[in-house]
Amino acid sequence: MSSFPFSVEKGAARHFKERLESLMKMDEVRVMTLLEALQYSLLYALLGYLAGSGLDAVFPAFNEKKPIKDVIVEVIGQTLSFVLLIFFIRKIVKLVPFLFVLNWDLNGDGKVPKYRPYETTEYGGEITIALVLIASQMNLLRKIDLLSRALYAQMMGDDTRKESALKR
Repeated sequence: MSSFPFSVEKGAARHFKERLESLMKMDEVRVMTLLEALQYSLLYALLGYLAGSGLDAVFPAFNEKKPIKDVIVEVIGQTLSFVLLIFFIRKIVKLVPFLFVLNWDLNGDGKVPKYRPYETTEYGGEITIALVLIASQMNLLRKIDLLSRALYAQMMGDDTRKESALKR
């Protein structure tokens, strides 16, 4: 009986080799899958930026003198709005046809693959949208920073920060 309770699974070396070969494989389907993922990402980033900039312009501008309650309401409203925008941005991007279908033999095996567009997972499309959408809303970021500073002051008992934060 072994003194160590764990051991490597018997087929681990074969599994590792197969997964490594799969990782390194660069065939036509892999290239088109990557191109489709890039197309989605670029469209998500573009629409996320436009929607975020528009949303930032629609909501009230950052004002450090506003009461904290008003800032909280604005942040919640802006956050709920971009949740809806993410839903519609995803739907709009899906309307765009895949633009990079390759009809040639990339790896020299004499076969042109039957690639099925629109089945590629989006590889974090929501993350791309959310990051760009949030980053393009400077007023929202400043409001969240103000709320964070006020909460920190409240929790840490920093009297000068607390007083200035609570006056709002």
